[in-house]
Amino acid sequence: MQEREKKGPFGALMPIILMGGALILFMQYMKDDSKEPSSDTSSDTSSVPRSDKSVQKNTVSPRKFSTSHDFRFREGKGREEVVETEPFLIFLSSQGARITRLYVKNHKNISLPVSVVMAQKDPISRKNGAIEITRNQGMDFQPHLYYMDPHEEQLGNPSLNSALFQITNQEESLDIGAMEIAYLLPLRFKNHRLELQKIYRFYKKENYFRQITILRNLEGRNFNFRYTVKGREVYGSLFYKLFGSVGSVGNTPAPSPGIGHYSGRFFLYKDKFKRRNSFYGSNSLGGGCGGGPCASQNSSEPYSRFFEAPNTLEFAGTSSRYFFAYSEFLVPENDKQNRPDGYLYRNAEDPSGKESFTTGFLNFRLAPRQAGRIQIGSLSLLDAKKSTPSSVIVSNRRVIEDQQGERKDALILDNKVFVGIRSLRGHSFREPSMMSSAFDVDKPNDDAEKAVYTSGYNEFFSGIQNVIVSLMRWLYQGTGNYGWCIVLIAIGFKLLTFPLSQVQVKSMRKMAEIRPEMDVINQKYAKEPQERQKKIMQLFKSHNINPLRGCLPILIQMPIFVGLFNAFSNSIELWHSPFIFWMQDLSRPDTVGTIPFLGFGLNILPLLMIGSQILYQRFTTISSDPQQKMLMYLMPVIMLFFFWSIPSGVTLYWTLQNFISIAWHLVSGFVGKQKMVATVS
Repeated sequence: MQEREKKGPFGALMPIILMGGALILFMQYMKDDSKEPSSDTSSDTSSVPRSDKSVQKNTVSPRKFSTSHDFRFREGKGREEVVETEPFLIFLSSQGARITRLYVKNHKNISLPVSVVMAQKDPISRKNGAIEITRNQGMDFQPHLYYMDPHEEQLGNPSLNSALFQITNQEESLDIGAMEIAYLLPLRFKNHRLELQKIYRFYKKENYFRQITILRNLEGRNFNFRYTVKGREVYGSLFYKLFGSVGSVGNTPAPSPGIGHYSGRFFLYKDKFKRRNSFYGSNSLGGGCGGGPCASQNSSEPYSRFFEAPNTLEFAGTSSRYFFAYSEFLVPENDKQNRPDGYLYRNAEDPSGKESFTTGFLNFRLAPRQAGRIQIGSLSLLDAKKSTPSSVIVSNRRVIEDQQGERKDALILDNKVFVGIRSLRGHSFREPSMMSSAFDVDKPNDDAEKAVYTSGYNEFFSGIQNVIVSLMRWLYQGTGNYGWCIVLIAIGFKLLTFPLSQVQVKSMRKMAEIRPEMDVINQKYAKEPQERQKKIMQLFKSHNINPLRGCLPILIQMPIFVGLFNAFSNSIELWHSPFIFWMQDLSRPDTVGTIPFLGFGLNILPLLMIGSQILYQRFTTISSDPQQKMLMYLMPVIMLFFFWSIPSGVTLYWTLQNFISIAWHLVSGFVGKQKMVATVS
């Protein structure tokens, strides 16, 4: 039997490149991806009233503050309204004038996994094909005065959440496909009278809605938060909480050990898109740094504050593995009153996810009361059938914009809010003419689309990822199972890259043929490295060999594989998606049990993948060098560590690629032998 010959120096790069690629993917996964939070929390509401019906419900426990440096207002139980649109089921309460729960529904543009919906304990989810994604914490859109002592709980639960608002308007236009609910609350700060209005406008087909918050001065004198602390006069700031974390709670399976939850915060501040990613243990999802990477500039303090560039915060949001939400502050150019001056967030871990971040207005003050009502437009301006981006003359946004410029007696926060799945199709407008009439825009915010991706690295490969996700959805129509979609993609990718694979095989064979001559050169010029390299290059040239040609196929395929990795890791389609046998959730490791005495899960696919990797390397590696042999076995062990806790959909794809490569090698080797026999005959 012919002895296997040593591999050339460039051939030895192959496993290193693969190992480096695996390392990059692992770091990308640990940085960007994780599991949705899981909890046994469930709603006690057994049925859903339709949009015109309401129920009485005390959603927030009333609280009273003894300090004279806080808002004073009427507290009480609120009335809950239910608003239903194509993408949403929203519970609004007059206690706090806030969203208490928001469900994302199944509709033609968003396909929520049926298995996830049916696994929820919440009967509303199962009945309506929906998933509650505000983690039963709701969305506040609430002013508050404190985020730390003496009332630091206001970061997660502003005191105004217990206020009893009056419903001042509730209308729906079936022709236009929009609805509005407005609330009003008189309040005081010391002896100063103020008025707080909160208006919600929902659009039948959109994942966007409008939230308007107006804090108005009712007296003929200036208003500010001026008070004395330890004999020193202080001008206080106003804070404005949007919402906390997003993600599902219910009966969704918890992530396995080794993968923490992903919690993302993102902001457009100083014209720069800023991400802040955090990872936590298996039972928490909060606003702090946890045990993972954190972009905190004050990590040694309880809070990180970003107020160095006033009036530049354009939007702020939060994201999890499959969902994201953000609020864009719509403000006229050069408006220094109605745009937040910055934001802050907690550095400590918050298991509830509600104490994540808040926005702020430094040294807040209002001018004396001006005559006349504050105009905010109406549903009648939403003539989506006639309005187009080029012909809109009057829109609600323009009405509010005029008021923001004229009224100095009120803080007018006009929020364009998005809530939905993390995908470009989920972020898109359904009716651009409607959005033009409402917001004076014909497409979503380009900067906010960066939040669809968990990092700039992920965004760089987004084109490939989007193609693969579209392909998966198309294949699913015929297969009905995303596991078989991955099988077909693996086979198709192998066929697509067949020419590159052949280039690699031919390069390896040529390198094997000249290996004896290379060994002679290495021995002869062992002490003359420059001369040795020169002779080896001459040898390559004389045999018409380009040593980099064997590495080129790997380098070309790496971007495609990274796109596949991101698609299989981040696509909501694979969430709780079963395949065959023990593979019952392609978004999680395929754990079949717990290894005794070690306490961590036993995963089958990573073991199959590593076994197939070693077998394939034995077929393709031509080397008698002990160091290269050690590397050949070391690399699969390292990959086993990387792949142990990543989604089984990714591991399934890699394992299939290995088995297809082995089968192809055996077939091509058999055909080659047959040709050789025929030639000799």
